[in-house]
Amino acid sequence: MGGNATVAKIRTVFGRALTAADYHEMTNRQNITELCDYLKTHKRYEEALRDVEPATVHRGYLEQLIKKENFLTYRRLVKFQQLDRGEFYKFYIKKAETVQLISFLHMYEAGLNEEYLASVPGYMTEYSKLGLFELAACHSFEQILKTLRKTEYYKPLKKIMPKDGGEPELAKAERALRVHYYKHVLESAKAELSEEEYKEIAKLVGTDADLINYTNAYRMKKYFSLDKEQIEKRSLPFSRIGKAKMSELYACDETEDMEHLMDRTVYRNDDPDQTIESRNAKARLKAVRHVIELTSSSAAALFAYMMICDIEAANITHIIEGIRYKADLSEIESQLAV
Repeated sequence: MGGNATVAKIRTVFGRALTAADYHEMTNRQNITELCDYLKTHKRYEEALRDVEPATVHRGYLEQLIKKENFLTYRRLVKFQQLDRGEFYKFYIKKAETVQLISFLHMYEAGLNEEYLASVPGYMTEYSKLGLFELAACHSFEQILKTLRKTEYYKPLKKIMPKDGGEPELAKAERALRVHYYKHVLESAKAELSEEEYKEIAKLVGTDADLINYTNAYRMKKYFSLDKEQIEKRSLPFSRIGKAKMSELYACDETEDMEHLMDRTVYRNDDPDQTIESRNAKARLKAVRHVIELTSSSAAALFAYMMICDIEAANITHIIEGIRYKADLSEIESQLAV
């Protein structure tokens, strides 16, 4: 395993992550101005927000700056020991592209193509080869495929096209893109990393997939009463705890049974008042923190740390939304992944 200097550097920047005390302070802020003021004093975000005027910053712009800082942090870390020469280490760019494509497809389905242009982060146009702006001009799935024809995303989306030439379901397109992303991560890790490093990456991918699948299965069971076979067709084909255990989860008749079953795995939850989203975000955070603390692999440390950055961005977004809608911020604080 190489990159010990990178592992040390990641542990250093991980030490600047927001703490429970930070989140408590943030949920005591009354408006976006006060929240931005606080973030500007934090070492993690002081550079990103240096030129921002808290009194006039828009909540959406603040969210974008947080995500941009995550991306730039990733770029600094892979440049540190020139790790970006390897295909595996491009994973965060691939993830950002996948998120952008899924975001576009949601807006496309809602007929909001043109509004998508305003949502594209500026840094994506610099680091991504996707024609994100060209997608906004598409008014059929065939046009979307034509725009993506020379990219790696063409084949997985082409495969889900109905034989009658109609439009594919959004859920199938989203699943196809996520499966493609995880397969790329695993295949590039298998080709470029040691066997031990690959196992660490596979474990992280399995954890992420388990918790995505659990969240989706919980919703499908609670709100749509879907059966085991219907849920399995919509799930990601990766797992840390094993497909047999996840299949048992999907077969549960009630969501309470699903919770009890998950409590007998590594994803045990000791707080009965958590939402399913909060429960799983905390389980994900616990798993990736453990990796950063113990690994000697730069690949595993970076993959885990970027998962933490995404969790942190989601926490901040929850607080921003809470302020916007004048929600009970103490309740929001209790649901944050800390």
